[in-house]
Amino acid sequence: MKAAAHVFLDLNHWIYLSRDYYGTSQNVGHSGLAVALLQKVQNDEVRLPLGLIHFLEHLQNESPARRERLAKVLDLYSRGWCYTAWSDICDFEIRQGLAQAFRGAPPARPEVFGRGFMFTASAGGRDILRKDHTGEPIALFTALSAQPGALFDLLTTTIEANRKQQKVSTAKLSVDNATAAEELRLRRRGCSREEYRNAQYATSTLEHESVLVDQLSRMQLSMPDFLALGVDGLLKFWSGVPSIHTECELTRYRDRQWSRKIQPNDVRDLAQLAVAIPYCDVVVVEKFWKRAISETGVGRKFGTQVFSDLSELLPYLQRPRKNKWP
Repeated sequence: MKAAAHVFLDLNHWIYLSRDYYGTSQNVGHSGLAVALLQKVQNDEVRLPLGLIHFLEHLQNESPARRERLAKVLDLYSRGWCYTAWSDICDFEIRQGLAQAFRGAPPARPEVFGRGFMFTASAGGRDILRKDHTGEPIALFTALSAQPGALFDLLTTTIEANRKQQKVSTAKLSVDNATAAEELRLRRRGCSREEYRNAQYATSTLEHESVLVDQLSRMQLSMPDFLALGVDGLLKFWSGVPSIHTECELTRYRDRQWSRKIQPNDVRDLAQLAVAIPYCDVVVVEKFWKRAISETGVGRKFGTQVFSDLSELLPYLQRPRKNKWP
């Protein structure tokens, strides 16, 4: 049986889908898309997974009525399918990469997709919940989060003061990240592409040192053994870690577009695409990221189709295709 196609939509394209669903779309090419796509979703031919960033961005809208309309579409079309936290995927990929590099282990894929908004919580987040609650209530809440209508309730039952506070803190974090990224790329302006990539992977080594040390220890190895792979070996290792490689290549591309200022939303876009490109069959994103995915080759590397308009989606889904993952 052919597996369902996993299709990532950034929030703007969810909004375009919502407009067609409610008959308010200004784009003639989107007419009828919502009806046709819903049929494929209900037949489980297509899955439209959501992540935590979708939820955070949705809650930034100041209009309760608009939030409610979009929440209905998110709940209806996702059918509860979500993707897990990038941090958990990174940890799995790094451990798998080390097992391959030092033990010749066969490739393995992380558990990326699951049902219910609780699936988007990271391992660290679940640990915090377990400290405050016993396992049984958490298991029950996780099961309830996968029920039809649960996501709608989550996105529409909000404490307004908390929502506004979250919006302000999220915006500040995004601006701070964009400012730091702008300063970093200015310092790296004279670097070649290869030097930039090397610097990105060196940063990854530092950022994920705790996972590297833990997994190496389990394999009776140490960081000196890892570093002994040398420059070429380390580049090969990190380029084989799907989500980190994707984020590195897209960041490198963005930072070398000197006519474009780094945007506060970039950090969220990159975090989503780092997961979506390696593990989804299709991503629908804004034109800048489509160009970045094409020119860096990460779409080709992972066999991912990339669109910047919803009107391109249905013709693709109607063609015969191969399963991306067994």
